[in-house]
Amino acid sequence: NSSSSRCHNLALDKDGTVWAWGYGSHGELGNRTTSNSSLPVKVIGVSDMVSIAAGYYNSFAVRKDGTVWAWGYNYAGQLGLGDGTNRTTAQQVLGGVSGSQYLTDIVEVKAATWHTLALKANGTVYAWGCNSYGQLGDYGTTNSNRPVQVVTGEQGSASGYLEKVVELDATSEADSTWGTSIAVTESKKVYGWGYSNYGALGKDGRFTSPIKVSNINTAVEAALGGTDSTPFTYILKEDGTVSSLGYNGYGQLGNGTTTSSSTAQDVKNVTDIVQVSGSQNGY
Repeated sequence: NSSSSRCHNLALDKDGTVWAWGYGSHGELGNRTTSNSSLPVKVIGVSDMVSIAAGYYNSFAVRKDGTVWAWGYNYAGQLGLGDGTNRTTAQQVLGGVSGSQYLTDIVEVKAATWHTLALKANGTVYAWGCNSYGQLGDYGTTNSNRPVQVVTGEQGSASGYLEKVVELDATSEADSTWGTSIAVTESKKVYGWGYSNYGALGKDGRFTSPIKVSNINTAVEAALGGTDSTPFTYILKEDGTVSSLGYNGYGQLGNGTTTSSSTAQDVKNVTDIVQVSGSQNGY
């Protein structure tokens, strides 16, 4: 298992330890220094990890017990540690509004530059960090250095919170505090929140709670990509085909044109696809 950002890389060893290399000025290598490394170094204080996620300048790992560990850049509270201080070694993410001291029962983490998402085993979603564009999905635009729970929005669940989520993605960029989040539910629908330009979420605006993205009801995965001026979205469907929407100035939608679209387009020439990924903080 490996994960990479623009400047550093993470690798998960089969023994549950984590290795990192590349840019390290914010502590994202987790070896108690702020130095770069051209060779993999072992992240200090992590064991029994089952998944990893590399943000632009920060790093995350999920332990076998469902806890989340974070290190690196933390200016907007995106490490979820209750403050804005960078860390050079792994620290356990707090529970925030979850009701426990630390976040637990996590099965997946997605790290953007300025905000972070976590999926619980029960299908609910927690978010923390920058929220200036509503990317935390809590009806507000106030940053949070502790996890908040993503609300239901257009899903309309009785609990008032987004439920039955099976996949997540998050994106933002280095020099802007915009951010976008997306989720796929058990019902194979896609919901997004935060910043949307060129119709990357089906329409333009800042959305502080989840909106339904397109009329696709057969989604199994969704991926975000681009920058604040070039955002796009990919949706993998259960039949192995891919749909896309958003910015298309360089042909990112894969439909044979360079016309942007807020309506889902069919990606041409590909079938039997099992995974999609967007180029974040890029074109």
